[in-house]
Amino acid sequence: MEITYSIDFQYKRRGDETPSPAGSVIRTSGEETPVMFIPSVGDFVEIGGNPDEDESLSSFRGVVISRFFRYDRQSDQEVFCHVNILVEEPFQNFSNLVRD
Repeated sequence: MEITYSIDFQYKRRGDETPSPAGSVIRTSGEETPVMFIPSVGDFVEIGGNPDEDESLSSFRGVVISRFFRYDRQSDQEVFCHVNILVEEPFQNFSNLVRD
């Protein structure tokens, strides 16, 4: 069975009820990447991009507060899985987590 994944990282500022409309989508298939590292709730993540060159490549960092998996069976042999990962603005100062 082939599984195709779409991972959508969305950013939410602390205190906002809903995430920002722009996100960062990463697409991959089960055959290309048999093992995927998807951050868990509580993990710190940074999504890098260059919005000056491509508006769809927004950059943000924060803490994963939820993961939502939606599976859509295309056929007996093909499944599409959309993963939505919500990243919230952190209380933690990122410069205290990683030293460059």
